[in-house]
Amino acid sequence: MSSSSLWLTLACSTLLLQLGVLWSVLRLARIARTWWVWPAFFLALATLLARRVTVIYGLVAGGALPHAPATELAGFLVSLLQLAALWRLYDDLLEGRQAEARAEKAERAAAEAARLETERLFRTLFERSGDHVLLLEAGTDGLPVIVDANEAALAAHGYTRAEMLGMPISVLEPDAAPGIPAARVAAVLGGGGLLFETRHLRRDGSVLDVEVRIVGVPLQGRTLILAVERDITERRRFERDLAASEARLREAARMARIGYWEVDHRTGRQTWSEELFRMYGLDPEAGAPSLEALAARLHPEDRDHAIRSYREHLEGRSPRLWRPFRVVLPDGAVRHVHSQIATEYAPDGTPLRSFGTDQDVTGQVQLAQDREKALSLLSTTFESTSEGLLVVEQDGRVSTFNRRFLEMWDLEADGVRSLSAAALADLVVPKVADPKAFLRRISELQAAPEAVSTDEVELLDGRIYERYSCPRREAGEVSGRLLSFRDVTARRKAEEDRLALERQFHHLQRMESVGRLAGGISHDMNNVLAAIMSVTEVLGMKAPEHAAQLDLVMEAARRGRTLMRGLLAFARKEMEEADYFDLNDVVRREAELLSSTTLQKVRLELDLAPKLPRLMGSSPAIATALMNLCVNAVDAMPGGGTLTLRTRALGAQGVELEVEDTGQGMPPEVASRAMEPFFTTKPSGKGTGLGLSMVYGTVQAHGGSCEIHSRPGQGTRIRVTFPVVPGEPRGGQVPEPPAGHAPPAEACRILLVDDDPLVRRTIPEMLALQGHRVTAASGGAEGLALAEDGTRWDLMVLDLNMPGMDGLETLARLREAARGLPVLLTTGFLGEHTGERLAALGPVSVLLKPYTAAEIRKAVADLLAGGGTAAVAPPAPD
Repeated sequence: MSSSSLWLTLACSTLLLQLGVLWSVLRLARIARTWWVWPAFFLALATLLARRVTVIYGLVAGGALPHAPATELAGFLVSLLQLAALWRLYDDLLEGRQAEARAEKAERAAAEAARLETERLFRTLFERSGDHVLLLEAGTDGLPVIVDANEAALAAHGYTRAEMLGMPISVLEPDAAPGIPAARVAAVLGGGGLLFETRHLRRDGSVLDVEVRIVGVPLQGRTLILAVERDITERRRFERDLAASEARLREAARMARIGYWEVDHRTGRQTWSEELFRMYGLDPEAGAPSLEALAARLHPEDRDHAIRSYREHLEGRSPRLWRPFRVVLPDGAVRHVHSQIATEYAPDGTPLRSFGTDQDVTGQVQLAQDREKALSLLSTTFESTSEGLLVVEQDGRVSTFNRRFLEMWDLEADGVRSLSAAALADLVVPKVADPKAFLRRISELQAAPEAVSTDEVELLDGRIYERYSCPRREAGEVSGRLLSFRDVTARRKAEEDRLALERQFHHLQRMESVGRLAGGISHDMNNVLAAIMSVTEVLGMKAPEHAAQLDLVMEAARRGRTLMRGLLAFARKEMEEADYFDLNDVVRREAELLSSTTLQKVRLELDLAPKLPRLMGSSPAIATALMNLCVNAVDAMPGGGTLTLRTRALGAQGVELEVEDTGQGMPPEVASRAMEPFFTTKPSGKGTGLGLSMVYGTVQAHGGSCEIHSRPGQGTRIRVTFPVVPGEPRGGQVPEPPAGHAPPAEACRILLVDDDPLVRRTIPEMLALQGHRVTAASGGAEGLALAEDGTRWDLMVLDLNMPGMDGLETLARLREAARGLPVLLTTGFLGEHTGERLAALGPVSVLLKPYTAAEIRKAVADLLAGGGTAAVAPPAPD
């Protein structure tokens, strides 16, 4: 082989080796981690390859050999060594690459496992977190939508997971403004985080207060929003309660007028409450005042002592300070303040911090002053009242009493002050008229602490106390009892007197009513009796052979007349005929009558005082009244007993008559009504109820009084008193001669005016038998017409009580026409003041119905002989 071919082959082989090295470099470049090393090496190889191509081209083209063959050979060897080295390097690099790949794969596997573990841990933390965790993602409209939620969030909001996923956050936060959620998302996606408080709406409509922290979380190519919520409902409630409590505390401090202050002695910083500025009249805008400025507000009398006390307190001489003082406001008003101060000290005794409260106690001071005045007034009232006051505690101790209580019960203060209520009761019970009732009432009040009681306590000496008892309370609870004793003895006596007067007044009213009734009855009955008596007397004159029978009729008529006179006396309470009489004589006559008639089982005793003063009155009326009393007394002793008639002289006060029996007696309610008209306790048909009423009327007519003293089973004593009329006794009426011996009267012409037909039919005949000529008229108008017809009348017999024109009116008109005509007024009932009215009506006389022939004969004769003096012609005694 030629040298050229050899060198050409060598150059070509070197070229091939360089190409292999270049390929190896390219392969290694893919494996290498540092990118610039292999490109640089490649450029160097490329340069060598270019030179090698040039050499080969020279050899091929020119056939010239290289100038340095050794160099070419060395290049070939170097290329061969490069190829081997590169191949080895490639293997090493490839092996390292594979190891790195394996390591990277293992690393990726470990990272994946760690990621999965982290996700599991995150999920566990996500689900088990005590807070509410929501995972949000911004929607197309920018509003966050819930993509995940833990169990706490689901339970807190009341939704299921299916319901909550995909729900816009605005459903949970309806009160938020429309742009707020989107603004929060933008802030978080911008790389920040947010912490805010809001209110979420539960599914049931209730409200949940939450504190929310949101951050952005990149996940799988997405940026999510992690919202961690904490339920602050209780905290909000606590804050609201705390704020309300603080407000109430401030209001309470304002209402209690308490101000708070604090001072730091190291820095000099002071803190005052608003109430404190108001209390001292300072402006809060100016800040807390200095000690000197505050001292200027203090009252001059309190200033030095208050400042000295405060400084001594700061020096540690007193751990706390409580000091009252006065503050003078700019307007001159004075306020009372109580200040309480406490100070904290350093170990060396240096004051660090002082704090305290000032309370405006002006109202309390004023209240205390008013209370002191009220207590003084109460004490004065308590002691000066006319009532005896006693205060007993709930445990039975005597709390207090006044002077009047001691006087009323005749007790000593030292002996009462240390006693119990039971011991005090033992002292007063012997002075009470009814101890059992007194002690029983005390026991009842002790058993009923809430009871209010009013009763009366009668003492042995006759005094009467009105006892009022009521519970005494402290803080709404019964703490004792107040007893008030009022002496009502005089009031009870006045009430009894008033009731007695009222009873007497009502009795007089009833008597007046019955009297008017009796007057009307007696008027009619007297006319009837007048007719009977006149007819009887006429028959006696015409038929003397029937004198015995006619005497019986006349006696019955007289008894009827006596009964009517008694009824009139009862009705009018005045006497129609009066004379002096001896009460003992009346009693003896009635006693004799009783002894012979009604006293079979009853023993009669007389106890008559000798030489009684003579009384002025009607002895028959008194006798009738006494008989009524005796009959009632006998009726009260059906089984027998003793009837005592007693008289007694009362000096200038009068004479007393007592009728006392040992019968059944009367209860108080019967005795108080016994003298009322028509009141009776006897069975129907056994009594009229007028007996004692007529007695009462008779006694009243004589100016006396009547009292009944009676108790059931202890008999009855009726006490009657009569006044003594001063003056010498005058002689009694001259007895009228019997009818058969009456003096003759001159015959005259008489005009009889009476409304009763019986009188008009009987009286004229009786007068005619006496020689008179009588013309009868039925009323006043007819009588006046006859009196004025020109007839000469000697006398007019005129009835006083007539319907229409009565006797007085007829007489008054008669005097206008015939003033001198004598008039004889006849009536069964003579009203009050009738005599005074008759005195001005000329010659007139009064004759009481019913009358006998002798009585009217005498009345006519006296009237004609006396020229007409106004007088009452009494009838002859029955």
